Amino acid sequence: MSFKPLSTAPAVPAQPEAMKTPWDPAVLIELVKLLGDSSPAVRGGALAQVASLSASIEGRAALTKTDVVRVLVRLIGDVNQSYVKDAMTALINLAEVSVLAQQMVDRNVVSRVLDLLIDSTDVKMTPLYTMLLSNVTRIPAGARKLLNLDDDASLKGYYLAKLLPLFLNTPNATEGTSAGGNDLAAIGTDRSAWLGSILVNATTVTEGREIFTDKENRLLKLMIPQISAKNPLRRRAALGVIRNCMFDHKDHEWILNDDMNLLTEILLPLRGPEPFAEDDQYTVGMDERLKNVPSTKTREEDIECKKLILDTLTLFTATRFGREYLKSHQCYPIVRELDRDEKNETVSQKIFDL
Repeated sequence: MSFKPLSTAPAVPAQPEAMKTPWDPAVLIELVKLLGDSSPAVRGGALAQVASLSASIEGRAALTKTDVVRVLVRLIGDVNQSYVKDAMTALINLAEVSVLAQQMVDRNVVSRVLDLLIDSTDVKMTPLYTMLLSNVTRIPAGARKLLNLDDDASLKGYYLAKLLPLFLNTPNATEGTSAGGNDLAAIGTDRSAWLGSILVNATTVTEGREIFTDKENRLLKLMIPQISAKNPLRRRAALGVIRNCMFDHKDHEWILNDDMNLLTEILLPLRGPEPFAEDDQYTVGMDERLKNVPSTKTREEDIECKKLILDTLTLFTATRFGREYLKSHQCYPIVRELDRDEKNETVSQKIFDL
């Protein structure tokens, strides 16, 4: 197992439909040149074609042989919002290719788009900003830029401090929900949900994990309410941050002993409605919130969330303290009942590995 970012944002479809046949490199180079044409009609048409081409694997591969990133980055600040939208769409798709994501980092896309996102009042552009940042910061260089690690030491974590409140303070993001909720409609209406994947990406580098596990800042505790959010993207983000932070074994003891009660919080989504027998010896020492649940309690439905929780539990077993803590707090019966109920083979394998 290795710490990793969440999956890239899905390719953004553009009109017209993505081309089915590869283009000759010479033709693509000429197409990219048209992105700077003085004619609005020519520039707009070229942008639409590039955005369309970027939506396919073959198209992205073909565009790596051009200077398209340099030109698209310049268009991010264009006054024509139609140009900006197509340029952002293309960049989001192209950032799935690591070499192109690196080119974006080298051209300061991370800081430019972060500034636009933080100051944005345009609800239509916010999802595009967040998806681009999500894709670019999945590579180590992008994560370092996000954390300002290569800037003045006083700026370390500046952007993270700005993004975290935007993610956490969304009205009704966790209100009135259950761990088993999987409301796909919430993904579309919760425009700051994709910020969570950026936070996860921040924890793929040591310095990002250190910020979240700092005993004074206690940022990790702030992520816990998101575990029960209606939007599965939020739940994945919270669990992804927690999972990545647990790769640093030195922090296990203080985090498990802290009043954030992390073990109970990540086990609750795995808990189903089935009652435990009164004489079940494995429930002695179990948190009451886990032991006694209503008959309406639902188990987490999202496969990715379950995998992240099981990964975290497995990481705890890497230390003697962690193994003993899980045993004394009766993790086993929760996982046992999950195993009996689980239908997904990948999740079942993780349970077996644990």
